[in-house]
Amino acid sequence: GTASLTGERIYQKEEFDPGGADHSLAMARALTRCREEGTQVLVLPKDTYHFRPDFAAERYCFISNNDSGLKRVAFDLTEMTDFTIDGNGSRLVFHGKILPFLLQEGQGITLRNFSIDWEHPFHFQGDVVAVDPENNSFDLKVFDECIYQLRGGQLFFLEKQPRDPQAWLGMALGMRQDVGWVQNLQWTMWYETESRRPWFGEGLHHLHQYNQKLDRYHRVEELAPNHLRIFDATDNLPEPGMTLVLKGRLSKNRYCPAIFADRCTDTHIENVTVHHAGGMGLIAQRCTNVTLDGFDVTLPPEGRRAITTTADATHFVGCRGKIQFADCTFENMLDDATNVHGMYVKIA
Repeated sequence: GTASLTGERIYQKEEFDPGGADHSLAMARALTRCREEGTQVLVLPKDTYHFRPDFAAERYCFISNNDSGLKRVAFDLTEMTDFTIDGNGSRLVFHGKILPFLLQEGQGITLRNFSIDWEHPFHFQGDVVAVDPENNSFDLKVFDECIYQLRGGQLFFLEKQPRDPQAWLGMALGMRQDVGWVQNLQWTMWYETESRRPWFGEGLHHLHQYNQKLDRYHRVEELAPNHLRIFDATDNLPEPGMTLVLKGRLSKNRYCPAIFADRCTDTHIENVTVHHAGGMGLIAQRCTNVTLDGFDVTLPPEGRRAITTTADATHFVGCRGKIQFADCTFENMLDDATNVHGMYVKIA
């Protein structure tokens, strides 16, 4: 084995799952071994690790202010005590509908020295390159990380191109959502293309699937791959130099917060960067004492992505003790930097 006398284990995928590039199954087995041996620190050699939902652990999670339900979990730290994951500066890349970290009824859990990102983001993004007021249209150069489809002349964006789109569309909604996700042209935000700052100016240029003023649905033509012309989505056209971000309202859109802590005590997150999450960066509920030291929600250093998390960077509900921020940076979220609150409930 690779456990030491000091309670430290060096993670090695080949020890737990020799096949393929997906680390989800190997990580689940490694964490089981850590529980059995009383390991205190699981060390990840510095590398890029990919996690897919297919063979990940399953937990039914009730997550405040995010989407609850059955989750595929990459790092299931339920009921762990005095346990640390040290990533050594590793990059953790997640694919599709998967919850990276679940901390549930734990004590003294520390996460440190890694970054979290997704291969394909949970938002749609494109740069406005031309505008045609006479036809109430604008041209969009789609961000290369995003996947889209045109259905009946309307725009939808999704996790991955299905092998058989027609069979996939014919599935019941619950089955379809289990194999992937799809969103529509709703809930828009505009950024400056060069600075990636939120756009400031007259009018919000909201886009809609259905234009109530014109009494018609929007229409999209594909001029070339990743080059779209969008008609009648708004009465207030954008202009070149603006970047469009869509969050979508067709289905759940807060499915994958990066870190979920539930009823934990003395949680420490140190030198951890969240570049993206389909939900919040960190959501902690009914926890006691949470310390964030160098917890950053920031854009990736490379690429042209405009946003980080599709909801709050951090959110605390019903917690007690001390919540401490030190040397944290939060940027370009689609919601707040933090919420710290309780809630009133009715006793019936």
